Amino acid sequence: MFENIESSVTKWLIGIGLSNDNSVIVSDFVTFTVLVLLSLITYFITKKILLSAIHHATKKSKTQWDDILSNRKFFRTLSYFVPAYIIYAFTPVVLEPYPDVVSIIRIGLTIYMIMVALMAANAFLNAVSDIYQDFSIAKSRPIKGYIQVIKIIVYMIGIIIILANLF
Repeated sequence: MFENIESSVTKWLIGIGLSNDNSVIVSDFVTFTVLVLLSLITYFITKKILLSAIHHATKKSKTQWDDILSNRKFFRTLSYFVPAYIIYAFTPVVLEPYPDVVSIIRIGLTIYMIMVALMAANAFLNAVSDIYQDFSIAKSRPIKGYIQVIKIIVYMIGIIIILANLF
């Protein structure tokens, strides 16, 4: 699909008088822009349709834990992976002649996806804490301190992974 877009744009640019080399460069980045727009469209579809369906299903279910996960925006946070993964997966195909650009984009997207994973882990741990508060044992054995220690460990691991990707 992206090759068809790229060849059509290249032919059109050559037709309007751009040199072959310049038209290939411009068409590659136009194709990348189309990829970014498609990923944004999939994000909005995910957000509107899938998250609405999940929200509706959690409200109808008899369990409370899914409502708490929904209220803590765990599922919404996971939806941020969709556009990033699409761009991550297809950038090497779209920008094949530019390996350095692909590398920079993929490093940036990896860092973004790690940050999204950290936000999702935070939302999940907050939900676990909220769910635990509903149990009677929570009054005599609180887990808030344990949850905070786990969050610190998760964030430290995330920072180490981000730094490893930068270097």
